Amino acid sequence: MFCDSQENHPNIDDTQIERLITSKTKAIVVVHYAGVACEMDNICSIATKHNLFLIEDAAQAIDSFYKGRPLGSFGHFAAFSFHETKNVISGEGGMLVINDLDFVERAEIIREKGTNRSKFF
Repeated sequence: MFCDSQENHPNIDDTQIERLITSKTKAIVVVHYAGVACEMDNICSIATKHNLFLIEDAAQAIDSFYKGRPLGSFGHFAAFSFHETKNVISGEGGMLVINDLDFVERAEIIREKGTNRSKFF
């Protein structure tokens, strides 16, 4: 399901999220559009209440905060873009932030194209 944006801003309308959750919902994905924070207190509460993963698209949120906390630190995962139109550039690069240690090993294997290099070495 897709949740619409706020009437006056392109960020997700957090007041509409909960009514869209079904038994098939696995995660809530938020976009901090242009580095402007979504309403993370409510969104984190909803994700916790429904036992859902929280993923932040923080493409332009480097050095952006919500109530003093850096964007990209709320969800299980956060993605930052280093595309030439973003805050930090490296061509087509990016960064995955993993805020849940249960996913670190799996992410390393995916990064290495399916090879568990640490166990190999």
